[in-house]
Amino acid sequence: MNLQESPVSVAFAEEVVQAYCNGNPLGRDDEALARWQPRRSGLQVWIGRSVPALHPRECRVDGHRMVFWDIGRHEASPVVLLHGFGASKENWLPLIPLLARRHRLLIPDLPGFGASDFNVGDSYTAEIQVGRLRDWFGRLGIDSAHFVGSSMGGALAGLMASQAPEQVSSLTLMNAAGVSGRRRSRFEQSLLNGENPLIPGSFGDVIRLFRLATQRNRNWIAWLLSPLLYRDMIHRERVNHRLFLDLLNSNTDPAKLIGQTEERPTLILWGDKDQVLDVSCADVLKRLLPHAEQCILPNTGHLPMLEAPLQTAASLQRFWRSQYCLDTAVEPMASHS
Repeated sequence: MNLQESPVSVAFAEEVVQAYCNGNPLGRDDEALARWQPRRSGLQVWIGRSVPALHPRECRVDGHRMVFWDIGRHEASPVVLLHGFGASKENWLPLIPLLARRHRLLIPDLPGFGASDFNVGDSYTAEIQVGRLRDWFGRLGIDSAHFVGSSMGGALAGLMASQAPEQVSSLTLMNAAGVSGRRRSRFEQSLLNGENPLIPGSFGDVIRLFRLATQRNRNWIAWLLSPLLYRDMIHRERVNHRLFLDLLNSNTDPAKLIGQTEERPTLILWGDKDQVLDVSCADVLKRLLPHAEQCILPNTGHLPMLEAPLQTAASLQRFWRSQYCLDTAVEPMASHS
């Protein structure tokens, strides 16, 4: 029996679902959700004006307009970067200049998030989202790619690797959702209280969200990004509650499916000060995936790509080189003891 299947973990998951569903009626108001319309965030407006090279592409996937960036040389090794819950493709901005010279970067807004469509009549469970992700990837004309998933995106990347291993050259689980650690995080405790700090309803909530999700440079990140993003994040409050309810009601157990990845080359990458998904989750994943490499970034929270982009990019590059012999000078990676 692995840790995720233990009675304690199952009971905790059921307790979280019950507490959260009972305390959050916003996500069940279909009439209000049907009237909701997306809006561009201040950050998206700034990017559109300042970085014309980041012109988004889009395609139709399961009735959704799915928006994504396609950056770098098309003949280069492809990398898919999947954002976490409540986030968007813009979360990966700090990594783009560090990875784009050697790789083709494919960075989507997952359906329901960012600039991609949300449809009130559709479901956004993990298994359905992975089906949409596979459809989108199949339209790109690429055989396989390195998949890197942050938080919720990590769970989706793990499901992708288990369901379509031929499309996943390697898998990176970055502070990934899907398993319970030995310790409850501040975020998990909030869910037990019927609250979700990942879904802010005010400017102050946005500040608190960034301070929860980051450790390194947390004040700088909070005060820089909050003015750019808070209007859009508050505007999405009702939609994000619906999306989170759907994720909680997913029928797929990511931990079991992640363990069926047919030993895809895997990197478990985590921040040691993560207050959303405790770093002990990395050890649980390592037990499920004994072939995986593990890299724990010091003094880093839930969003390594924002907090420590240089170290994050270096860890990814070393992992890819070590797996595919692209460079003989591969430095050993740090691990968590």
